[in-house]
Amino acid sequence: MSGPKFFTVDVFDKSLKEIFQIQSKIHCLVDELSQLSVNDNDRNIYFNCIDFIKLHQPKVTELLSTYNINFTGTINQEKYNKYQEEINHKTKELKLFLSILEKEKISFKSKKEDYKAFLDYEIFYNHSLESFDSFKTQLINYLESYLKDNNLQLFNNTKASIEAIKIKVKKAMFGFCFQNKKPQKQTELQKNIRDCETLINDIRIKLSDEVSKISDKNLSISSQIDLTKLPNFNKNTQEVQTEIKKIDNWISKITNPFRKNKYKDQLENLIQSQSLKDVYFYKELFDDIRQTEKMYFWKTEIKEILFEINQLTIHKKVEPEKNILKKYCLSLICKQKLKKYEYDDVLAKMLLLKKKNEKAKNDEFIKAKENLFLKEQLIKNLENMNYEVMTDMEVIDFENESDFLFHIPKQDNYLNLRFKPDCSFSYNFVIPEKRDELSINQKKRKLVEMEATCNEFKKLLTELSSMGLNFKKNSEMPISEDTLIQVPKKHIEKITKDTTVTKKRKLKKAKYLNK
Repeated sequence: MSGPKFFTVDVFDKSLKEIFQIQSKIHCLVDELSQLSVNDNDRNIYFNCIDFIKLHQPKVTELLSTYNINFTGTINQEKYNKYQEEINHKTKELKLFLSILEKEKISFKSKKEDYKAFLDYEIFYNHSLESFDSFKTQLINYLESYLKDNNLQLFNNTKASIEAIKIKVKKAMFGFCFQNKKPQKQTELQKNIRDCETLINDIRIKLSDEVSKISDKNLSISSQIDLTKLPNFNKNTQEVQTEIKKIDNWISKITNPFRKNKYKDQLENLIQSQSLKDVYFYKELFDDIRQTEKMYFWKTEIKEILFEINQLTIHKKVEPEKNILKKYCLSLICKQKLKKYEYDDVLAKMLLLKKKNEKAKNDEFIKAKENLFLKEQLIKNLENMNYEVMTDMEVIDFENESDFLFHIPKQDNYLNLRFKPDCSFSYNFVIPEKRDELSINQKKRKLVEMEATCNEFKKLLTELSSMGLNFKKNSEMPISEDTLIQVPKKHIEKITKDTTVTKKRKLKKAKYLNK
């Protein structure tokens, strides 16, 4: 007969595997949801998933707790069916909650799209107001150059009438489902602007009629100005005008006020130039602006990736890759110009890092759950067989404890059960005495007890294998005097304490019986 053995448990029943995998997904998704947030101090817009997580935290704790089946002895068909029924129920419960978490993630993404839609609308609104005010200013400046010196009163009245025309539509407030509201809000603003433009056209027509009625001196004004048409503020070619519009449209999409004003000044200087009239200079400016903005966008994205890397909970297996990517991002940010392939490379590396990190965390979580399952099943079954755990703890901490000592029933000996993080374990038959101090008969008795204990443990593993645990024997020691090992030093105190308590109980009982 063989003695103590070392086992690995590297394959679980598919149903058990599925439970641990879903638990891992829930664990990762809860962690991800806790980090999702929008905090816009400038616009006083804040939302996250914290309240959702707090509400469901008890359920998370319940579902992520160590899964176990309290079965002992040989599992017949009836027990096996019940066992499978419990697993199926647990799997269904986990999947249902996982779908709730996934819906919350989708909901948050939708809210974030609402937020992005609001930012786009805000740019559209501000640009529309800027364009309308610019239109009024240019028109007033145009009228001033032709009308002010000839009829100051008429100019002042006209100017006041134009300036009095304001956009009445107020900027919409942010709210969820803004994606759906955005088209309507933009249409309302555009309609209001068209109405204002109609009022300005009415003023210009009225002004044209008044100019035609005044003195001969002022009639000369009408030969210089056509007040019924929009003035042409730039006398360059149509090709130049096209480039100016392209540059204007590009600048209008820029949200950074410093860069926006800088590009506006560059364009205005080019328009006012007496010598740089060729379309080439406008195309060059347009390309420069686009290239600069592209660099800014890429670097901004890389900075956000760098921020995300620092926020991620990185598994130790991918820590080296994280550090390499951080250095790479910093080097690109410091470069004056980036290449498209460099930007794409960062995106690809970040995606790969996240996938590897998620896989490493999932694998570790699943392995830990498998290990906890194994510990709990073995220990609970041993307890049901009257093996007494030698521990001062009222509740065994399966997650942190890895070395257990059991008092073998009807013997003075102990079973030492040790677990490793990789789901492997070993058991040893240990004795409280020093081997060399035992007599020959005592040694023979210990060997008989060792064989009985090992056979009993082997039977237990056979029973557990019917629950989906497959045990592989890596090594074993033969039953001999050499395998009679004394209790490890770290467990001696527990044994001494237990022995003292037992003796006191026996003395108390004997004293009571003798009364």
